[in-house]
Amino acid sequence: MLGSSIQMGVANALSSSAVVDVLDDILFTLGDGADQVLLNRSTVLNANTALTGALIGTPVTPALAANSLIIANATSNGDVLIAGNDGGHSRVAMFFDSSEPNTTLYNVGGTWSAGATTWTIPAVTLGGAVTGNAQTISNANVTVGASRTLDVSAGTLTLAANQISGDKVEGGTINAITITTLSASTINAHALGGTMTLGGNVFAAGADSLQVNTTAASTGFKIVNSYNGAAGVRLDFQSTGRTVPAVNDSVLEILARGNDLAPASKVYSTYLVKIEDATSGAAYGKLEIQLLANNTANTALTLSSAGALWTDASVDTLLYKVSGTQVVGARVVDAKIDDAINAGAWDATTAGVLEACRDALVTHGLVAAA
Repeated sequence: MLGSSIQMGVANALSSSAVVDVLDDILFTLGDGADQVLLNRSTVLNANTALTGALIGTPVTPALAANSLIIANATSNGDVLIAGNDGGHSRVAMFFDSSEPNTTLYNVGGTWSAGATTWTIPAVTLGGAVTGNAQTISNANVTVGASRTLDVSAGTLTLAANQISGDKVEGGTINAITITTLSASTINAHALGGTMTLGGNVFAAGADSLQVNTTAASTGFKIVNSYNGAAGVRLDFQSTGRTVPAVNDSVLEILARGNDLAPASKVYSTYLVKIEDATSGAAYGKLEIQLLANNTANTALTLSSAGALWTDASVDTLLYKVSGTQVVGARVVDAKIDDAINAGAWDATTAGVLEACRDALVTHGLVAAA
């Protein structure tokens, strides 16, 4: 059995058949100041426990089982290097920088560096699954190869702004989702496979028009109200941008378009609701209907707030009825309207009344001479 201390100088040597047996818990040291140490720890050593001559100060170490091998650098900030000979040239395999502290592995598909809180690795090909423990991968690009899937079905995929890039997202169903903000984006042609529920929200067309295209006959825009009550469907048109409204401002325009023989699009009729008086608390509106006449919009009918009806056409083309009874029709043409009233058959007062009635009928165009 050897003593507790053996010193060898450069002139000392052991034969190739010699066996050096260092007993349990005996330090095998290198260097004049016992800078490096090897020993067999025969009993359990608790985590972060100093060991005289080997583990110095307040160690940061795991717990060790009995009969564990300890290789330690006892000199302050001394580094550890493990290298091999590659065809006559030393090549490092591992380097531990005590003062950082960092551990770097070399020649393992690149350089792996493990710091006190971070681990830097090169490109790596996994041979199996990587299981996390609620950790985060940050500041990284994740590329999914062909025929591969990024599966987040058991969790949540949370994206920051502008984090989906590329030409399209396709092949699947997006269910039960709420998009709170979709700004500065363009949604190209898309066919809805079901009902879109707005939930009280609006479509904002901006400075352009919202257009609905249909292709079949007698189809267009339809609103179905399923409310079981006296009130029916409501179309609420609002023009709120005008801060100082004026007389004849248009608050509603409904245009009826169609092609002419060119073909070119024409507005054949326009239904307008205009302001007659914009006084606060005493506002009035009026209705106009315009019809295309010789390629020019002609105001054919105006209905004022007081109920006055105006048309630009002569009344001889119209038939007026009250409660189904005709009161005004086509003008009567009869030469007898010009006959003189026989004053001798009537007294002067009656003859005067008859003259006045005939004059009124002629003046208002109800009767005319042949």
